[in-house]
Amino acid sequence: MRKLLLLFAMPLCFFSCKPKVPSEVIQPSEMEQLLYDYHIAKSMALHSGTSDERDFQQSLYLAAVLEKHGVSCADFDSSLVYYYRHAERFSVIYKHVSERLGDEAQEYGASVGELNRYARLDATGDTADVWNGNKGCLLLPYFPHNRVDFVVKADTSYYSGDQFMLRFMTNYVWQEGVKEATACLVARFTNDSVAMQHTRITSSGLTQLRLFPGPDDRIKELYGFFFLHNAAPSSSSVRMLLLNNIQLVRFHRPRPVAVPSANDSIANTNTTKTETL
Repeated sequence: MRKLLLLFAMPLCFFSCKPKVPSEVIQPSEMEQLLYDYHIAKSMALHSGTSDERDFQQSLYLAAVLEKHGVSCADFDSSLVYYYRHAERFSVIYKHVSERLGDEAQEYGASVGELNRYARLDATGDTADVWNGNKGCLLLPYFPHNRVDFVVKADTSYYSGDQFMLRFMTNYVWQEGVKEATACLVARFTNDSVAMQHTRITSSGLTQLRLFPGPDDRIKELYGFFFLHNAAPSSSSVRMLLLNNIQLVRFHRPRPVAVPSANDSIANTNTTKTETL
């Protein structure tokens, strides 16, 4: 009986002994709402004119957000440092923030039409979103939180000559140092040859990569990564990159279709036109 009681008591002890967020740190639910408002306010500053004007507007918007939540700048900074050191907890918070920002992506500075152009795509059709991972992620400049890899396997809905575009929104929370990240997209074909595109990410906003395989190239798989370069972070300096609204858009090439002649459908079966998709 005593052993049985110990078995029941151990899980309770495990959960009760799980470290809590210190009381002096902004709690997770409040931090989520504050960060959401912070990113919206920061994105509004991107619409300002010069770099100095953007920095000034950003500081004003941030001050307004902190005042709204009754949080001092010192408390916000110290809480950021705490969560920065506890990446697992911060990743959960930013996952929720990223999901909420999905519908607000246009606030980062891109036009509504530009961002919503592929918003309602599913995994089927001539133009389809084939992304199969999380729509957002948080990168920190130290292993293992500085890299996210992805793989998308091709199926029978992929055709020879399909083209691809990887697109996503980026938002830096960066106190000091050089901002630099890399996104890479690779296509492996059925003959095991590859095609690759990559780009540097040095600022917040919309990022896109395009792959244009040849008309006879058939995709076997797509893979790649997002990587935040190691900036040798100090213990008091917050450096992180939020990616959200990630899409991998597949485009089928226009395919020729036979159009028989009205007078002699047999004699003119070689007549073709381009089908508009």
